[in-house]
Amino acid sequence: MLPQGELAGKYINGFHIIRMIGQGSFADVYLIEYQNAPYAMKIMRPSNETEIRRRFDQEATTLHQLNHAHIVKAYERGIWNNRPFYIMQYAENGSLIHLFKQGEAFELEQIINFICPIGDALEYIHQYGIIHRDVKPHNCLITSDWNMLLSDFGLMAVHPYPKEQIPLGTPAYMAPEQIRHNATPASDQYALAVIAYEFLTGHKAFIADTPMGYLEKHTKDIVRPFASFGVFNIQEVETVIIQGLAKDPAKRFPSVGEFMQALRQAAVRYSRITEEITLPLITEGHEIVTGNGATTLPQKRIRFNGYMEEKDYQKALTLCEEILHSAPLDLELHLQKGFLLQELTRYEEALEVFTYILKLNPRHIEAALYKSALLSDLGYITKAMLTVNTVLQYSPDNTNARYLREEL
Repeated sequence: MLPQGELAGKYINGFHIIRMIGQGSFADVYLIEYQNAPYAMKIMRPSNETEIRRRFDQEATTLHQLNHAHIVKAYERGIWNNRPFYIMQYAENGSLIHLFKQGEAFELEQIINFICPIGDALEYIHQYGIIHRDVKPHNCLITSDWNMLLSDFGLMAVHPYPKEQIPLGTPAYMAPEQIRHNATPASDQYALAVIAYEFLTGHKAFIADTPMGYLEKHTKDIVRPFASFGVFNIQEVETVIIQGLAKDPAKRFPSVGEFMQALRQAAVRYSRITEEITLPLITEGHEIVTGNGATTLPQKRIRFNGYMEEKDYQKALTLCEEILHSAPLDLELHLQKGFLLQELTRYEEALEVFTYILKLNPRHIEAALYKSALLSDLGYITKAMLTVNTVLQYSPDNTNARYLREEL
């Protein structure tokens, strides 16, 4: 948890400093209030180093000049006690790093909503000869209406890109050529691919104990395949991300824009495939043959419906799992299994079922609503909001989703 910060409670040029919300290598970020509206203030720490002052001024000037829906907006600038500062847009929902939890993968549709806006912002700045050099989840902000914003341009470079004496960036997200002091636009693409990999697999691309350990792994090691983390069925998406992670920048996509285009197209094709396989594998009239005159599937479904009416949820769950063994792609039955697990207070298992349904069909509205409500009940408000917002993208007039978002 961040400290309140030395400036908390003070007034600077009419801005009321509330508390510290972020720390960088040479500046702090505070939540401030001005005319009853929230903003953020980035203020340089006391320093006599000319290069630090130059970088801060360059960042403030550049942000003020840039105009893109997915880049944080900068407003007023000033100096307080010989410390330059600037006022910028406040992102109420923090950053992507607050959503990442080791071992927890996100649905593909959510990742597209996270990654592609940031990619669009990078493509925009690259067209102006700017590279970010510090793309990471911490610098991908989320506003109150879940718009993504690229922030923190403190390590940016402008063409012709300088060859730094030391590698600049965050070791866990640095491309091999950036480590060798030769950052290019392709380096930002690599960092974005690292983020996509981590959120799709639920695991860090590389793990090391020291910055040098990270640098060595990015230079020499290959990331593990998605399947090793239990992530299947999105091979084309994986192929796109692996290309973005190529050690040789010449083997990545020619631009971040083309990287995003390939990622979006792979995601669309994945959605079409999963929609085509969501029909039940075994139809209502099909018989299960066991060799000893076993019950037909319709008879089992009748018994299942009887248990549901009697609210004998344990028996219903047992029979539901038995039927699913013969009809593994019956998503409606999976939905009922999730409901039963929830009624039996086996909440984590229920979440797994709803997540499984959404992996097969990201547009399954009922599964998304069940999952969102359960996440909310368990206190995962941010993830609940992400899920319900995905529903509203596909079904803007869905009253249940709108009500749930208002409740959140």
